[in-house]
Amino acid sequence: MRYNDKSKTISARNKSREQTTTVTKSQTSTIRQQNFDDKLKRRKRRSTFTTLLALCVFVIFSFWIHLLVNFYNHGSIDHNRGHDDSSMIKKDTSSLHYENPTSNDYVTMYGKHRFHQAFNELPKWLQEYFIWHRSQTLSSSETTKYIVLACLPEDDKCGGLSDRLRPLPFYLFIAKYTNRVLCIHWEKPFGLDNFLQPIPDIGVDWRCPRDVKDNFDLKHRTGSQSKVGHMVFGYCNKHKIPFIPCVQEDLEKYMLWKAKVASVDLNTHSVENINEGNMLVQRHSYESFMPNVGYWTYPDMMTNIFRVMFEPIPTLAKRINETMTSLGLVENEYVSVHVRARYPTGRLKKLLGKHGSNDADKKGILKFEGEVKDHLSEIMKNAIRCGALSAPDLKVFFVSDHNEASNYMISNDVDIGNGTMVRPIGVHREEQSLHMDGNHNQVSDIAAFFSVFEDLLIMGGSRCVSHGIGSFGSFGAVLSGNHCRTVHRKHNGPPVDCPNNRGYKNLVPINASQMIFGEQPGGEGKINLDKARNVLSSNLEKVNSAVSMSALSQTKSEMNDSGSLSESQDFSYLTMYGKHRVNSSLSSLPRWLQEYAAWTRKVTNPSSNDTSSTKYLVVHCHSGFRCGGLSDRLRALPFYLLVGKLTSRVVCVYWTKPFGLEKFLEPPEGGIEWRCPSDVPKRGPYYHRFHNCNDTPLVPCTESGIKTLRAMEDRFIVIDVERGSDCINDMNMIFQRHSYVDVMPEVSQWQHIELTGHIFR
Repeated sequence: MRYNDKSKTISARNKSREQTTTVTKSQTSTIRQQNFDDKLKRRKRRSTFTTLLALCVFVIFSFWIHLLVNFYNHGSIDHNRGHDDSSMIKKDTSSLHYENPTSNDYVTMYGKHRFHQAFNELPKWLQEYFIWHRSQTLSSSETTKYIVLACLPEDDKCGGLSDRLRPLPFYLFIAKYTNRVLCIHWEKPFGLDNFLQPIPDIGVDWRCPRDVKDNFDLKHRTGSQSKVGHMVFGYCNKHKIPFIPCVQEDLEKYMLWKAKVASVDLNTHSVENINEGNMLVQRHSYESFMPNVGYWTYPDMMTNIFRVMFEPIPTLAKRINETMTSLGLVENEYVSVHVRARYPTGRLKKLLGKHGSNDADKKGILKFEGEVKDHLSEIMKNAIRCGALSAPDLKVFFVSDHNEASNYMISNDVDIGNGTMVRPIGVHREEQSLHMDGNHNQVSDIAAFFSVFEDLLIMGGSRCVSHGIGSFGSFGAVLSGNHCRTVHRKHNGPPVDCPNNRGYKNLVPINASQMIFGEQPGGEGKINLDKARNVLSSNLEKVNSAVSMSALSQTKSEMNDSGSLSESQDFSYLTMYGKHRVNSSLSSLPRWLQEYAAWTRKVTNPSSNDTSSTKYLVVHCHSGFRCGGLSDRLRALPFYLLVGKLTSRVVCVYWTKPFGLEKFLEPPEGGIEWRCPSDVPKRGPYYHRFHNCNDTPLVPCTESGIKTLRAMEDRFIVIDVERGSDCINDMNMIFQRHSYVDVMPEVSQWQHIELTGHIFR
């Protein structure tokens, strides 16, 4: 029994050992397998990391080689690659500040981060319309009605990008009054949503819904659709009805329309019609004064309207970032210069013929050589001078609708004066930028039009913009805020020397008679420009002073207000004119004119001065002379006063046709003596007419005339300005440049300058 028990015990121990050994071997095998797997994973991670690191180094190295090659070859970035996402690069985060540093389709100038500020700066009526518009597009119903900005393949003329969008403020105004959702439906050459998009989540969705688009038959023109109404504004204007009552008449009719979809257009796309429409919008958007809109100018509101409605699509945004990074452009730290080289001006028509100039504009057929090259080079050099002078310390970004002209300018230095040379920067392109209103039936690549939007949106990030004819450059200027704008060409094509006044804002009063439906100026939620106007008026200061401040003080002491005159005792008293208004008007004039007034009082006063030696500039009108009416004769008076100041001569008025001015008006007590002395000859011994010299710029031409007058010893010299609104405006603008510090009001057509009221008093 003991043996058996012992044997059993030994057997049990051996079995236990075998089991233990088996478990131990199994665990060891598992651990070894785990270690092997871990080592394999680490090797894979190291291999993957090494591969990614090598790839990153290769990409960065290739990118910088690409930039260096472009820089040394062109001094610019090349965009002839077409539409290739793989070639897009991220922004340089060290130079651009933005909210989302991980996104390379983020553009500082446009997007969600710019929406709220832009929205808050719009007038209340437009804010309310955008809110209503968004509610309608988020939950449209059978009662939702649409007003469509359409451009279809069969439409003869839609205009380019800028021409199509310049009336947008007016169309929004119409949409508001007709309670319709505004949307944009372009089919020529492509839809706008291929380039721009609404601001995600918060913006205004201006894209037409599919069921709205389906109403349009692309085989017919916009105005000849069977399922779509067509609103045309300004048609009654053809029958001599003024634009404002004409628009109200049209609105009263269209507000009753029940058609779900209606397109909208102006009777003509003339510059004047678009300006009239936008001026109407401004009268309903500003309190008491508003900026004037002339030629191809955009309303200032457009900068905010655009940022509320549009941003570039991601692919285009990436392309803009690549260009700006490569050229070292940072928002608000560069100047943009735009030249519309292919615009069919008179000079280009003369060089190319009528058909040749039209082909140059719409088809891009324009060889940059010979006389054409000489002509465009002078225009472009002047444009760059204008841009560089507006902000001398900033880079100059050059844009043109002619690729060869652009490539030429960004490859050469430009003398901007005083021996200072500027090398503009820009995009080197091998192909012409396509005009959106041209015949592009053979163009199937949407990216062929990317350069148009790229140039425009980069211009919108500038601090200053120098532009000429056409509305594209003006579009870039308003996207930059219209704060610093220089116009380097006249509307008919010739270049204009800089600095000049053509880009200055002219504030005009709002007249209730020019508003619709009985609305009045002022009111809640409108833009207030009174402060801006006060700042402008306070800029009056001296220029070319020849008389000391002591003379001015003496004059003011001589011209004490007489506030004791009783209206009940003197029936010739007028509140608007007279000696009680002299001092307040005098104090509102620039100092040089105050001092000139003091000097004329002194030299024309026989009791204190020998007036026989006083010299005069005579503004005359006699039988046989073409003088114009009362206003035409006096409109150039500010310029005459400046010439009188610079030549030390008293300006006097001597009319006999039909009668003397003194038969109707007289100098106020304490004012300027403008009546000529009795010995003034009816026909002056010397006659000088100021005019625009044909081959000499305006300012040197005028200076030459003044030097001639200074050298004359004759006591009486007749002075005149060449007849024509433009010449008088040019001369009065010279007066204003000597009277304002930084900015001055614009003078156009038959306008009198703003200081005329004080000069008159």
